[in-house]
Amino acid sequence: MTKEENYPRRHKFIYCPNQIYTRNHLDVPIVTRTYDQLHSCMHSSTMLSLFDAVYPLSNYTLSFNLAKKIGFWDTCADAIGEDFHTTLKAFWKCHGDVESYPIYASFNQVNIQTGNGYLADIEARFWQAERHARGVADVAYSFNMLVREPFNFKAFVLSYQVVEAFMLPGIIPWAVLAMTYESKILWHYTRPSPELISETYVSHLFTFATFCLYSSYFMYFFVKRRANTVLYNLENESILRIIEYPLMFLPNMIFISVPALLIAAFGALFEGREYVVADKVMSKKNELS
Repeated sequence: MTKEENYPRRHKFIYCPNQIYTRNHLDVPIVTRTYDQLHSCMHSSTMLSLFDAVYPLSNYTLSFNLAKKIGFWDTCADAIGEDFHTTLKAFWKCHGDVESYPIYASFNQVNIQTGNGYLADIEARFWQAERHARGVADVAYSFNMLVREPFNFKAFVLSYQVVEAFMLPGIIPWAVLAMTYESKILWHYTRPSPELISETYVSHLFTFATFCLYSSYFMYFFVKRRANTVLYNLENESILRIIEYPLMFLPNMIFISVPALLIAAFGALFEGREYVVADKVMSKKNELS
């Protein structure tokens, strides 16, 4: 649709840019840097949706009219995944008559940095991941609204994406670990059962998934470098740093799957734990003018 055609519908849009991290990324631990960039890559890969089902990440814009119509932002503990939750709430409150509108101009985010040293930054990154994992409450919210509201396909897609976002980090790494343990250790001592899933087929599946993942990341990597120079007039790091991401993929599972499992299994125990906003301390040289 043209700009003129979209103007009357502006109060039904949630504008969602993608993000990059190039302001203080070289001053933080490698696990923080690679996790944040991979996170941004995954979000960028969902910017184009056949069903207009796009979730914002951190930064987004909606009109005052839309915010007022949905009762503004929820402030309870269950709405901690505020970007996801606000989009879901807008969809259900407007009976599906709302659209996420992608903005293809990257905003430049800041990596978490405490200013208290390497280990403190790693610890802060872990607990930030734990805070993000608390957004799993939106899975229950989605199921509740699917049951209460009339069914439509877009509602199902949006709810599925919420479930997927929290299910994959909490299940897939452990499933891969279990299959590796089974195929590389147990089969040396026991005879494989013919009823088990073929290791060959599973291997091909994960090879294909890995190829898609890194193909997506390599495209994101070069888009990030272009945005860094054109939009922010910043100097790019060495292109050889692209090697960091395949090397750090498995270590980053600690910051993806462990917090998700922690919240899924023991989330009720953290109900009274104080929410602490992440520290983002930067040197003067990394501040945007």
